[in-house]
Formats: sequence, structure tokens, C-alpha cells
Amino acid sequence: MRVKKCVPLVFMFCAVQGFALNAALPRVADVPAAEVSPVDGVWRLNLNGARIRIEAGRAYAVDPWQHLLLWTVQPEMVVMKSFRRTGPGRYAADDLPLAGRSSLRLTSSRILSAEVAGALGPVKFELELLEADDPGALAGELDNAVETEEPAERTWPQEQPAPGDDNRGDAPYEPRYEPPSQPTPQGCTPIGRDPDTGMTICE
Repeated sequence: MRVKKCVPLVFMFCAVQGFALNAALPRVADVPAAEVSPVDGVWRLNLNGARIRIEAGRAYAVDPWQHLLLWTVQPEMVVMKSFRRTGPGRYAADDLPLAGRSSLRLTSSRILSAEVAGALGPVKFELELLEADDPGALAGELDNAVETEEPAERTWPQEQPAPGDDNRGDAPYEPRYEPPSQPTPQGCTPIGRDPDTGMTICE
């Protein structure tokens, strides 16, 4: 049996037997430190409850966890590198287990909301703050993390097209002015109503 056919069988055997291989990730000692950020500290990953530490341009595991059932992320393995601040309350990094660029946004509830353009598709997760290295710097950054909702785009209801008219379905709804009704004069035999004034037209 060829080696390239054996490799998938080894992975399947590991998954069935409950074994997992160590992830091929660098150790924190192997990734040079970079600039510190206001969000440096210990965070909890909402996907599995594991803790990670963001520290000087890197994020590394504090607790072990299994990734895709086959790989074990061990403590001190780097899971994000090139971690940097890109704007008020916004950060970016290279997510190593998911093999994609990560965009992170700090919320006022002390949550880092992340979205990764991973190799297997987009992934969203959250990091909950447990301990900040510099509480003062984090407090200043939280001032830039006020939650605001974008106003919903206003749309107008569409009129139903008239029979034989294929163009009216795309026209915005415009309310029609209806003048108030006027009293009918005495001795008048009404035959209609003036559309502009609302007055009764007598015979």
C-alpha cells in the first residue's frame, strides 16, 4: 500500500480510537514578540471554553484542546500571530489553526468578536476577557468600543402592477392625497365629487 494512501487511514484510525496528534503549530518561544496592545491578557474561547493569552503580537494556548478531532493544541502553542491594532477597538491577526486572516472587534461587554476567512470557509467566534495585563489601557480602549446599531435601510412598500403594466412593480409607493369630504348642499342631487376640492357636484 502506498504511503499517500496510508496517511488518510491513519487519521481515520486516530479519530475512531480517540487519539489526536499534536498540532503543527509554533511555540510561543519561537515567535518573536511584537508591540503590546490594550487587549493583551487572558481570554476564554467560546467554542470550547479553552483559555488563550494575547501577548505582544501573539496569542497562544493556556489550556489544551482538540481541533477538528485530529489535532491537539497544546499549551504555549501559538494560535494567532501578527496580532495588531488596526483602529479604535479593532484588531487583526493570522489565525494558524484555521489558516486564515482574522478580524476582531472589541465590544463594550469586554468581548472580542472574531471573524476568520478560514481555509474551510468563514468562521465566527468570541473571546471573553478573563484578565487584562493593563486594565488602564483596556479601559481606554473600551471607550472606543461603544456598541452602536446601524440604522436599518428604509424601504417603501411596492404597488402591485396593474394588469398589462409590467413596469409599475418597481415604482416606490407614493400615498395619494385625498381631500376632505364637503357637506352636500340642500336641494342638491349629487352626481359626483370634485377630486381637487372634495366638493359635491350637483345636477
